[in-house]
Amino acid sequence: APAEEGKEPLHAAGFLRAEAHLQLAVRRAGLVLSVERLEGDEVGPGEPVVLLDDAEERIQVALARNDVETAEINLAKIRSGPRPEDLERAKAFLAESQAGLDLAERTLRADIELQKGGILSDLSRRRSERMLDAAKAQAEGRRLDLVLLEKGSRPEDVRLAEVEVERQRSRLAQRELEAARARIAGSREGRAVVTRVWVEEGQWVEAGRVVAELVYMDRLRVELDLPGESVEGLARGAKAAIRSPRHPGAELSGAVTRVSPVLDAASGTIRIVVEADNPGHRFRPGGEAEVEIRR
Repeated sequence: APAEEGKEPLHAAGFLRAEAHLQLAVRRAGLVLSVERLEGDEVGPGEPVVLLDDAEERIQVALARNDVETAEINLAKIRSGPRPEDLERAKAFLAESQAGLDLAERTLRADIELQKGGILSDLSRRRSERMLDAAKAQAEGRRLDLVLLEKGSRPEDVRLAEVEVERQRSRLAQRELEAARARIAGSREGRAVVTRVWVEEGQWVEAGRVVAELVYMDRLRVELDLPGESVEGLARGAKAAIRSPRHPGAELSGAVTRVSPVLDAASGTIRIVVEADNPGHRFRPGGEAEVEIRR
């Protein structure tokens, strides 16, 4: 393409650099269960390179899920109110306790008469009085149970059940987060290539140890130090092409992404950064690059 404003394209040489390097470290101590990727393999975000033994974490997650389900069922019961069969059962319990109270009252009256006739001891009468007190307490408890069922759930009861559901869900999220720590993977967007793996299956690793390294090559960059007078008027966004001696005839289409505003006093140069997409990862970091900047 003809140069704009009569200016010739800038030509410079440099080295290809990866978009990013990422070292993967374990967040907890554990046994290496398996190495899922080796040097040269590609991985996406969240795809594990190394797996740690997570048997205990999986058990905790399962228990937490059961607790969430229990809390949700309880909340649904409170919101829907008592079932007809619950009311019938409460009424039956009340009738049973009332019958027991009537029996205790009759027994005490009979014991009082027998004591007056000298047939029954004072100890037996006091025992009957205690049985009557217990029967009254039971009958009152059954009556209150029925009253509460008939009134239904209070707003504060519903809210307490909702809070319990939220608490159990938070606990489950925490357990799942702990389980995820057994999956050693990159979280950065884009595909990456595994460059190093430093552990083996069955090896014990301590928390904080680096176990693998990834390089992201979807985009590459070249950093150039050009004479200050040659880049006068150059701005971000200027079109550029990156070529490599290792791939004759191939080029990456990119652009200038950074232009330093400062002239290096010692060398008289200005730092320029050119970036380009690298489809198929054909160009590799570390290789020589020839850059043409079209002005």
